[in-house]
Amino acid sequence: MYTVRKATINDREVISKIWSACFAVVQAYIDSYLNHCFPYCKSYFLLPEKEGPVSYLSVIPSYISRGAETVTGGYIYSVATLPDHRGRGYARTLIEEVTRICKNSGYSYLVVKPADPTLFSYYRNLNFNIPLRSGEKTINREFSPPSTSLSFTTAPLTGKILHKLRLRTLSSHFFLTIPKIVQYAVLECESRGGLSTLITKNSVSPTSPLYCLAYPEENNHKKIIVIETNAKNNSEKDMVVAHLFEHYKDAESIVYRTHPSFLTSPSDSEIIITELALLLKDECKPVIESRHFSLPLE
Repeated sequence: MYTVRKATINDREVISKIWSACFAVVQAYIDSYLNHCFPYCKSYFLLPEKEGPVSYLSVIPSYISRGAETVTGGYIYSVATLPDHRGRGYARTLIEEVTRICKNSGYSYLVVKPADPTLFSYYRNLNFNIPLRSGEKTINREFSPPSTSLSFTTAPLTGKILHKLRLRTLSSHFFLTIPKIVQYAVLECESRGGLSTLITKNSVSPTSPLYCLAYPEENNHKKIIVIETNAKNNSEKDMVVAHLFEHYKDAESIVYRTHPSFLTSPSDSEIIITELALLLKDECKPVIESRHFSLPLE
């Protein structure tokens, strides 16, 4: 027997204990999640009979803009089970119960970003069987344009500005989320030694400034991962790449993932499955399949 209950802010110590036991993160990272993300999520524990919480997950708000219609969903985040309680199906049971709760709440979909390739089959067995595809491209330093050949200025990017730019430039192709979660994504990116930057071309007054969120890969700081950018054409992407190579002096390559339609040279890019979605309303399948998922981070 077990109980599933909603987590509240009074459960900070319990959540911190589970995160510390399951994820390789410092307390400051956990505190940032609890302060800037948790209050805007729906989070749940699984408690076996006569025991305290042993499994945990959050559902971060997500939605798709489709004309005048909003398709509401969620992002399954921070699935964790205490090491001594693994192998008993608790995480699976918790995900199934939370899926039922979300469906009864009117959600149209749930998205999950498996942390490891081996977990894709695990989530497919839980009916996360809609693949979400991304276009991935790698740019090596020696083939990038020199920053001196481009004229642009940069400025810090705030969550408020980022939210507005995402609505203006990405809403027809990307999954969206609320302003507070966008702000959390900026904080999380910066906590990894990353950049969140506005980029403006000096010779032109663009209708929408460019931006990028990027950080060094955890195990290879010479590789910079672009989490999200609204750059679409080659000249815009050249500015983003030049800025990143200028900032990260030791970087050898830059990798970015984006909506496949944003790739200007598909021949030197790769289409990969990066997330999985669970459909809760059948009629929403086409619009879910057509979107790219990027924020918040995994």
